[in-house]
Amino acid sequence: MSARGIITIVGLLGLIWVTEVQTQADNAETETRTTGVRLDLQAEKSFPGLIVSCLTTALRAIGHDWSSEFVRGYVGSAFAIAMKPDGGRLVQADTHEWHHFYEMLDYFDYETVNATIHQDTGVSPEEHAQAKREGWNMVRRAIDDGYPAITWQAMTKEQRAAGGRLPWLWSLIVGYDEEAGTYDVHHVNTGDFTIAWDAYGHSDPVNWFYVMVFREQTKPFDALAANRRAIERAIETSTGMYPGVPTGGGHDNYPNAVATAHGHAAWEMWIDAAKAGGLAAGDVEQHVRFLVPMRTAAVIYLTEVEVYLPERAHAPLREASLMYDDVIDALGDLGDLSASGLLDAPDATALIRKAYNAERAAVVKLQEVLDAI
Repeated sequence: MSARGIITIVGLLGLIWVTEVQTQADNAETETRTTGVRLDLQAEKSFPGLIVSCLTTALRAIGHDWSSEFVRGYVGSAFAIAMKPDGGRLVQADTHEWHHFYEMLDYFDYETVNATIHQDTGVSPEEHAQAKREGWNMVRRAIDDGYPAITWQAMTKEQRAAGGRLPWLWSLIVGYDEEAGTYDVHHVNTGDFTIAWDAYGHSDPVNWFYVMVFREQTKPFDALAANRRAIERAIETSTGMYPGVPTGGGHDNYPNAVATAHGHAAWEMWIDAAKAGGLAAGDVEQHVRFLVPMRTAAVIYLTEVEVYLPERAHAPLREASLMYDDVIDALGDLGDLSASGLLDAPDATALIRKAYNAERAAVVKLQEVLDAI
């Protein structure tokens, strides 16, 4: 992935508090030490570890009071699905987390520091270390001005090797201690923790170090244009143009994330696997656990986006939302069926087909929304 950076004008949103640690005894000299700056912010509980969990908080800091479900719809992953030929287990979530969401951020001003040590990048260890220094400077400036930072995989190699309940994927940097040289980080699964600013960026196979900061915007946000593109991307994602997981090439380190089909083709592959009677109940439950929250986010996005779109687009928006409700209902029934341990092939096939038919009908309505804008 290539480096990106957009330098923006400083603004102020969010509440900064500075902690002073004091020790005092009777008739003794008082010692005061400033330990740093911390924002009273946290990553969102919905979709922990995924980009939306942090992105929602960062966007609120610049004035966009969107739900995490809205943000998931906005970046497109609420409409994603992937599948293997046998309907087997895979990591449904997804290269949206480190690739596909970027285009939708182009409607905002933000800056990044981005570096990987990989055979394709030509970045040296020295350049990688310099990126961490640049990130430390960028993040401290942003937090001083009231803005959190989003960072990738804030854990050391040792923590990664130890496993357990450690930070994974995306975390929110909400403070720093200049004297200690540490970030204050929040992750929904782990809570608050500290990490040295130069201690991470080596916990995945490509040694990706990445931090992102949104600041006060230098231009008005074009809500109509942005959400028109978001609905276009919803259609594209639904039809398989934005794969939700790696497709094989260059991803040998993620065998559980390799999918064969995406979008409509994934639904059809799932139906074929169900008809063949080869679905495992545990695999079905995993897919349902991913898809129900995603399609729920689609419903919420389509409901909340109405305020940004012309009135003539409202009716097809509402119809599409109701059709995604039908997808959720069918998937819920499929989850109940798999939980019973009686994964009857004809019943499973019928429920997957019901969900797919509702999804295709919803996409037709999304196209009507585009035509109305």
